[in-house]
Amino acid sequence: MTKNTDKKSKIYCLIIALLPIMQLYGFSFFPLLTFADYLLLLLIVISLCKVSSLNNLYCLLLVVYLLFQPLVVLCNSTDFSMDNIDLIGTAWRLAFYVLSICFASKKIVSRRGLQWAFRVVGGINAVYAVLQFSFGTFLKISLTPYLPFLPVIRTGLEDQQISWINYGWTVRARGFFAEPSHLAIYMLLALAFELFSTHKNLFFISCFTIGIMVSYSSTGFVAFAFLWLCFIFINRRNIFGRITGRKVILSTSIILLCCGVFFYSGYLKDVINHIFANGAGITSQSHFADINATLRQPTTFVEFVFGHGLQEIVTGYVPGWIGAYYCLGVVGIIIYLYIFITAMSRTNKYGGAVLFLFMFLNVGTEIMLGIYFVLYMVVALRFNESTEVVVKVASTGERDVRRML
Repeated sequence: MTKNTDKKSKIYCLIIALLPIMQLYGFSFFPLLTFADYLLLLLIVISLCKVSSLNNLYCLLLVVYLLFQPLVVLCNSTDFSMDNIDLIGTAWRLAFYVLSICFASKKIVSRRGLQWAFRVVGGINAVYAVLQFSFGTFLKISLTPYLPFLPVIRTGLEDQQISWINYGWTVRARGFFAEPSHLAIYMLLALAFELFSTHKNLFFISCFTIGIMVSYSSTGFVAFAFLWLCFIFINRRNIFGRITGRKVILSTSIILLCCGVFFYSGYLKDVINHIFANGAGITSQSHFADINATLRQPTTFVEFVFGHGLQEIVTGYVPGWIGAYYCLGVVGIIIYLYIFITAMSRTNKYGGAVLFLFMFLNVGTEIMLGIYFVLYMVVALRFNESTEVVVKVASTGERDVRRML
């Protein structure tokens, strides 16, 4: 890869890394589309000029389904209060998101470029999140979650932070993201990229870890532990095969120090209270109580197969897997599972771990039907790349040596 191509790849990767943040901004005269939509369109146009064929064609099955599924739902619906335009538009926007995965060729979006982009965007957000948490919780000063000079179409985020301060609550950091949980989800992906890369950087691993902590996301906290378990399981031979007494003492000391900081600072208590909703139970905090109400909604056979359509679920917040079933039906769930299984077969164990992390997150979050599906899929599929390097051997001159980076 030439220097010129590498610079272009970094620009494309930076566009992808910025997508979740750009969903907060758009033009007031046409608020139906966000800057994230425009950036994705730009990426697809650039890809059409650079790539001769599409990749990851198995994702097209979901695109086709999303194009025709809302028409099937509308033809069989008896709910005359349904917003038909919103139903079709939301499904087609998701189809557009999924289509962008097919254009994310490794000629356009490289693994090294993605790692650089996540370090830049994730690092800035992690540092800002710490300031947001510290200033808000201890100094009672709210740091805006909005980027300057951009037209905001999702308002009210700063008002929420100010209300936390006024009530004397802990300010959950969100960086420049829409929700604290979104910050945690993004930091988890960036952390997975660092952990599974051969070019690990302890500074960024620490940044992303702290970013997850100051978000106070219960799902993020549990997923953080899940990610480290995946990392230890995948690398168990290297980790346990090189254990020495010195490493055991050092690791134990670090773990005890972290536990002491978490306990005596009150952080652990706050996290436990957040997860269990101050004694109300984990089902209340995670909104799992809404799952029963959602599944008890009157459902015809057609709605069971094809779903109720992509719309706001009247029973409240439900996690991704349940939301995908309710909106897209059994067919939609089968297609998602087919995409995950196929993607895992085309990447290595690290890419598979990223996809497992995404599926695990959708037990407690609703990111299945949105832009984070694009991010996690693109990152997971880039782990099957190899980088070619040329080294000089003094005795035989110059020869190619190919190795995985």
